[in-house]
Amino acid sequence: RSTLAVTLFPYTTLFRPRPAAAPPRAGGSAGGSHLGRCNRRANTPARYNGLLTTTTDAPPQPGFAALGLDDAIVKAVTALGYEEATPIQRAAIPVLLTGQDLIAQAGTGTGKTAAFALPMLHRLLETPAAKKGVPRALVLVPTRELAVQVAAAIHRYAEEAALTVVPLYGGAPMDHQIRALRRGAE
Repeated sequence: RSTLAVTLFPYTTLFRPRPAAAPPRAGGSAGGSHLGRCNRRANTPARYNGLLTTTTDAPPQPGFAALGLDDAIVKAVTALGYEEATPIQRAAIPVLLTGQDLIAQAGTGTGKTAAFALPMLHRLLETPAAKKGVPRALVLVPTRELAVQVAAAIHRYAEEAALTVVPLYGGAPMDHQIRALRRGAE
């Protein structure tokens, strides 16, 4: 078993600017918005405006079905060869399924993409689209390569659910991306 720090906070706390007179925090700068910065020395989430940090030692579960995900998503994940959720997935998925905001930190290759994508897909399946072909979810990433990588992973997870995934990024012709959006994407 591994220990995982999970931070939960209300949406308004995430984007509320700090007062201009606030003293600088360790590992961050004064002013601006708090966006889950970390104390780099301690490698722990910083506390700000009532931010609650908890540590969980989640025991392994029998599989992804135990996390409460839709059957189509569980089927797709199982078809990809995943049998047991990782610690980040066991901690994040139940929280995200309830619609709460979450900041979580885990190393490379620990399953962070699935940790946020699977509950997002579940919620898309749970709530029918008000209008066909209108995007209902957005994932922002810092680079084109990561956008393509995350879109490919989400597409694989959504395969059994018949949800459409379209990556949009700069440095490529926009007409192809616009046509893909017009064909419809969740």
